Amino acid sequence: MHIKRLPLDTLITGIGRLFKYDDNPWFINLWGESEESKAKYNTSFSHMHLLAKRRIINSTQNEHRKSGFYLKFRCPLPAEWMSFAQSKSQFHFFGFDALATFSNEVQTVKQVHIQLPQLELARAFFFQNAYLTRSALELNVLAEDFDIQNRADHYLINVLPSCEGSLALSHFNKPGFRRFLAYLLLNKNIRASYESIAQQCQAFESINNTVRTWNFSFIPPNLTDVNIEAHGYYDRLTNTFKIDEIIGFSGLSTHIDKPVYFHHDKFSKASKKSGNTSTIPPKPNHAEPKLNDEEEATPSNKPTIVDAPTTLLDFNDPFETRKVADKTGTKNAVIVDDAQEYIDDLIGDVNADEPGIGGSVKAGDFEGAKDQTDDAHLYLDRFSAFMQMLYKLEEKYGIQYSLTLKVLPEVEGFTKHLKADKNPRCIAEAHFLYQGKHFILLEVDTSDNTTRLSTQLLTIKDMNSWEENYEKIRKFVVQKTLNWPNSFIKQIAIQQVRFNHPRIDDGQKVAIEDLEGWANRIFKNLNYHDLANIEHCKKLVQIISQSL
Repeated sequence: MHIKRLPLDTLITGIGRLFKYDDNPWFINLWGESEESKAKYNTSFSHMHLLAKRRIINSTQNEHRKSGFYLKFRCPLPAEWMSFAQSKSQFHFFGFDALATFSNEVQTVKQVHIQLPQLELARAFFFQNAYLTRSALELNVLAEDFDIQNRADHYLINVLPSCEGSLALSHFNKPGFRRFLAYLLLNKNIRASYESIAQQCQAFESINNTVRTWNFSFIPPNLTDVNIEAHGYYDRLTNTFKIDEIIGFSGLSTHIDKPVYFHHDKFSKASKKSGNTSTIPPKPNHAEPKLNDEEEATPSNKPTIVDAPTTLLDFNDPFETRKVADKTGTKNAVIVDDAQEYIDDLIGDVNADEPGIGGSVKAGDFEGAKDQTDDAHLYLDRFSAFMQMLYKLEEKYGIQYSLTLKVLPEVEGFTKHLKADKNPRCIAEAHFLYQGKHFILLEVDTSDNTTRLSTQLLTIKDMNSWEENYEKIRKFVVQKTLNWPNSFIKQIAIQQVRFNHPRIDDGQKVAIEDLEGWANRIFKNLNYHDLANIEHCKKLVQIISQSL
């Protein structure tokens, strides 16, 4: 993360008030230390996602922050939160007592007083990209940019033309962003908190001639029982933990009980470009865009993404989101990018403020949150045919199984963890016992017809290591662009058998005879495994006899 007007290796030691001249964008003051000096700086408020106390900007050592105490605590009821301003600086904080876990040295759990900068809570929770940061300071932006329709079996959110120039449509390719944006738009508590930022800015800003200034403040969201992880400073004398940077939220509740579809006309205009679409070229050495807040950006629906630390999010009650090409919610958009453009975007200056027609640099942006929610159960319908086959095994042969789904992991430089519609791709894992032996069936979702991947039947050498090895398999499947890592599987499996799929249509429907054939082939190979083990044992006995 490189901000052009700051020196190399600038350690942020303080963050100040916002200011704005006439019709220019909002800026924010900050204090920093570098080898050159200790000084006061300012930068565009659009960069706020990057700005947390003790972060290092323009690092030459690939170091993003100075170490501090790590703390995890559970948020109390809203009535226990106290809002106050420091007498000297007038910067606004929240204060409350919480049960916290320290993990820097020996892990300890105790009650502490939390001192949380209001700007840091808003930064970590709301300011995930430049659009959400800028829009927080403007009244009624969400209502002007999104039209929400509550339908019988889903919500339809229309992305309106007023939004397009400010929020790049490429953000909607990220399931995590879609979920958070829907959460922000539909959850009344969360939306009211976000909109209180602009309301308090308008109510409490100071105006002196052409300059407007404001000490950031807002009404916090109700985060009762949400766990927050943070870095900061622990004052033993007062038993106070002063938060510098929030790094994650878990236990979030959305209260959204049906899928959310985002619609925009341009989602339907998919065109496949030349280039490798399943892998991303490695980033060249020292290739990093520089944030330049002195030059205006040109409009772009695919801004350059500036690398930065992310805030981790974990929801208790996740919901499915989709991009749709029509308002019925029946057509998923397929947008295929040219990976080579990734290299070109990393070179030169970018600007994260509102783009303009006369802009001279590329548009820049951030992907500030990483959704770690376990939401694989939302995609169970993609394995309908596989589950019907398992029912046949149970019905015909009495095989009792357990089935779990996992989302394929995101691996840097590869894209097949997402389907063509930009929703997560999952893998199904079925365990069962047959004649005292433990078998595993693996099935990857290829319902977007990207490729055909055979069903795997495995017996594993060491089940104690299965979870670790299964994690590696999932990663390898992505890296091999939807191919099984056969050499690795041979290392961990006693036997491996692959089965081709019967013909499966778009609705996961399979002819009865094909389902039965699929199940029968698997069952026959259970007995083959038994015979193979007998032969294996005979060979071992022979070898032992010869050595005696």
